[in-house]
Amino acid sequence: MKRLRHAQLLPVVILISIVLAAGQETGKNAAPLQQFQEQVDAYVKLRKRVTDSLPKMKPTPSAQDLADRKKQLATNLAEARAGASQGIIFTPAVAAEFRKLGKQAMDGQRGARVRESLKSAEPVQGQVRVNQVYPSSVPLQSMPPTLLMTLPKLPMELEYSLVGRTLVLRDFEAGLIVDYLPEAIP
Repeated sequence: MKRLRHAQLLPVVILISIVLAAGQETGKNAAPLQQFQEQVDAYVKLRKRVTDSLPKMKPTPSAQDLADRKKQLATNLAEARAGASQGIIFTPAVAAEFRKLGKQAMDGQRGARVRESLKSAEPVQGQVRVNQVYPSSVPLQSMPPTLLMTLPKLPMELEYSLVGRTLVLRDFEAGLIVDYLPEAIP
C-alpha cells in the first residue's frame, strides 16, 4: 500500500518541483520590474499631490491658459523632485532588465518590424535630462508597438518615447522627463 502512495505522489512532487523552479526564474526577472512598478507608483502619488495643490482648472478655450497650466505643473513637479537624477526609476537592476527586454524586442522577426518602424519614422536625436521639460526642438517619436508590448504597462500619466537609443519616461501632461535609460535598445 505504501508503494502505491509513493508512486501516486511522485508525479505531484515532480510537478511541484517544476512549478517552483519556474517561479524562481520568474522571481529573478520580476524583482526589477516590481521595483520599477513601485517607483512609478511613487511618482504617480507625488504627481497627484502636486496636481491637487494647483488651483482647479476651469474649462477654457484659451491655449495660453492650458500652456500656463502645463508649465506650472512641470515646475511644481520638478521642485517636488528636486535632486532627482538619471537612474532614480531606471536603477541599475531595472536598467539591466529593460535592456534585456529591448534586446529581446529587437531579436528575430519582431526585431525586423521594430527596426522597420524606427526607419520609417524621422530619426530623433537630442539631449534629455531628468526634471526638465522634453525639449520642444526634439520631435516626439512614437514607440513601435512591438517594442512597446515588451515593456511594462504605464499608468495614463506616463509614457515611453525614444530619443535615438535612449528610452525616455515622460509625464504626458506636464511634458516632464521623469527618467531616461541610455542605450535601451541595441
